[in-house]
Amino acid sequence: MGKTQGVLLVLLAAFCFGTMPVLAHGAYAENVNVPTLLFQRFGIASILIWIAILVRREPLPKGKPLGLLVLMGSVVYFGQAFTLFEALRFLPAGLASILAFLYPVIVSIAAHFFMDDRLGRQRIFALAVAVLGMGLSIGPIGQGNGVGVFLALLSAVGAAAYILMGAKAPEDVSPLATNGVVLGSATLSFLVFGLAQGFSLTDVSEVEWAIGLSMASLIGIASLLKGLKAIGPVNASILLALEPITATVLGHTLLNQVLDPLQIAGGILIIGAVIMLVLAKGKTKAEQEVAI
Repeated sequence: MGKTQGVLLVLLAAFCFGTMPVLAHGAYAENVNVPTLLFQRFGIASILIWIAILVRREPLPKGKPLGLLVLMGSVVYFGQAFTLFEALRFLPAGLASILAFLYPVIVSIAAHFFMDDRLGRQRIFALAVAVLGMGLSIGPIGQGNGVGVFLALLSAVGAAAYILMGAKAPEDVSPLATNGVVLGSATLSFLVFGLAQGFSLTDVSEVEWAIGLSMASLIGIASLLKGLKAIGPVNASILLALEPITATVLGHTLLNQVLDPLQIAGGILIIGAVIMLVLAKGKTKAEQEVAI
């Protein structure tokens, strides 16, 4: 596969990921609750990915690697997805996506304190730019949406934790099997959580939104994994900046969600800061895996 194809695949992945906040808003407009939507989304995706695993006879992880992946799916990925989709109940799709895109910044900070990886001047400057961008994007006390801002930032923390844990996952486990275990574990967590909270009745509109989210997720993951092989994780991380841009544009076009100029400027600063972090020298394995 050539680099041009790799670039296009990663851009497709970023676009797919960027559509998900907009699809969530569409589901909420039809009174679909978060636990039901996420259980259906992960459940459909899990069924499809496990069919692929069985057809291809992919070897499955065992022992400690299996335990790590189950923990990543049932706790970390569950928490990250839940907080993001809850945040979307309070925030425009673009703003929630921009704030969630801060996860590489959190990875860099965590790597400095817990992985003996010094930040250096370039990355410290990038972090300062990211903080400024976050402040502009949020505005005064979240512009009345403090709960949504908190949840979106918590989602970014969850994504960073997922990446840091994923950096310790064994490299001999296939990406397909890895995603199968993670998605399956997340599905079971949402099933338990949903039963405790009370699922709403499943109607056609709920299933349609869940199918859309599942397809966006699976196509995005598949495209990203293939694109990574052609262009590498650093270039892929940069191209994934299209994700919050997609969410912002689609939110404005389809949902009439408008971000004010300061929020747009803040988003640009956050995206620029992430790109600077990706390009910084001396990246740890966790930072190099940031796109996965």
